[in-house]
Amino acid sequence: MQNKAKLFGIYLPIYALVALSTVVMRTLALFLHFNENTGYFDEKTLIYVSNGILAAAAIFFITYIFVSDRSLTLIPDFTSAATYVPVGIMAVATLFMTVSLFIRSGKIAGYIGELKEIASPPSLEKIPSQRLILIIVIAAAIFAILSIVHLALTALVESHSSTKRANFGLCTVLFFSLYSLYLYFSSELPINAPNKQLDQFAYLLTAVFFLYETRLSFGRERWRHYIAFGFIASLVTAYSAFPSLIFYFATGTVTQNTVYELALTVAAFIFITSRVFLTGSLIGNKESNTALALIKNHEARDKQINPIPERPEVIDIEGVAIDAEDADSEEDGNQISLGDEELGITSEPQSNSGTDEKAEGPSIENEAPTNSES
Repeated sequence: MQNKAKLFGIYLPIYALVALSTVVMRTLALFLHFNENTGYFDEKTLIYVSNGILAAAAIFFITYIFVSDRSLTLIPDFTSAATYVPVGIMAVATLFMTVSLFIRSGKIAGYIGELKEIASPPSLEKIPSQRLILIIVIAAAIFAILSIVHLALTALVESHSSTKRANFGLCTVLFFSLYSLYLYFSSELPINAPNKQLDQFAYLLTAVFFLYETRLSFGRERWRHYIAFGFIASLVTAYSAFPSLIFYFATGTVTQNTVYELALTVAAFIFITSRVFLTGSLIGNKESNTALALIKNHEARDKQINPIPERPEVIDIEGVAIDAEDADSEEDGNQISLGDEELGITSEPQSNSGTDEKAEGPSIENEAPTNSES
């Protein structure tokens, strides 16, 4: 808890306060003012206030990127219970959503066939949009299957970085993005219904969080962005899921597109929140001050037990201090040079000596008569 308080600072209590207050306010708005027939709120004051608090909180949490420690580096963890349990819940919810998407694609394909049979101008005009929705739903279902593989690799692969896990993580990002796009084109709810817009926003933020989650597997972490968008995605998914869940158990009415979508939103909240809070217990990716102090003390103790002998200094004739080994080597060199002089061996090349003899020859001949005359 101490590490979480140091890492998150004031953002943690503000997160708890905003999450609790907005969930309570939206729950009250659903029970008091939500019209099940139209999908809108008859009285908008309470829902507008809760939406405004949520938007202000989202802007506030973005500031974490700029005010937190820029040198923040952590070692990712994929081996704790805070990973296994949320991954399992998320995988099961995604599996049910996959089945729901394939069933939905079958219904849309059947609806397109009915429009073709009617063959009236209004029905023929609907066919292109329905085909687009069908393509989006099938693509979302395929990427949902690949997302389950990503979640399985998250639980099974324990290494900090994994290219395979990262590649499948991009499939999870595409799944949530495509499902948000499907909600936009879906005609089950009005296009500007507040609950529908909230769900789109929640899934887009979930996709953004999984994008930063995928960066962990690539070894290109951006922890400040990871924590900031994690807080925002956790707030929005909680704001979308729990009031709708309470309202569903109380009245039996699903305010979201399907009950499987509601389960997926709850699972996304559990996964995101667990992963963000897990960062508070991660180990920093830097040298430990305690370890450095222990190494320093060990080195000092080793010097005391096994001292290195100092090399004595020798003062030469000119008064310059040199090491004893240097002095010995210098004496050896002097002895060799003296021995060469006594033996009459010079170090000059033979070619030069021959040239000197030729050059000195005439001078010897000229001096010879002088010596005989004397």
